[in-house]
Amino acid sequence: MKNPSDSEILGFVMRHPAVLEHTGARTLLSRMSAKPMTRRHHPATGRDFATCVLLLNGFPGWRKRLDEMAQEQSGCWRALLQHWPLLERVLCEKGRDAAHEKLREVLDAPERNLAFQTILSRARNGVDYHA
Repeated sequence: MKNPSDSEILGFVMRHPAVLEHTGARTLLSRMSAKPMTRRHHPATGRDFATCVLLLNGFPGWRKRLDEMAQEQSGCWRALLQHWPLLERVLCEKGRDAAHEKLREVLDAPERNLAFQTILSRARNGVDYHA
């Protein structure tokens, strides 16, 4: 599947401006369209996650590249991608609020808290926390 053109991406964003309103969706858009951003974020709310799913539905070829987010973004992306199918199912069946609750469970899991502590420690020591 070919990559979408800049005009196709722009058209999609014009039809769905929420993509630019949510940090996780903006990060996904940036990575998949090869338009680098200096700040990288994961979806942190049900609404942001829903916007990421909207983006993936708009550009199905990007769904096959989601692993790139885990490799090049934060550990939070890795955790979310491990649970992405479940999160999408919850979103589809129960809505954004339920997806938000499940998202928080994934991000607040004990193993994520340990990873978060590592990120904080690295940041305090001047190490890039996205590594």
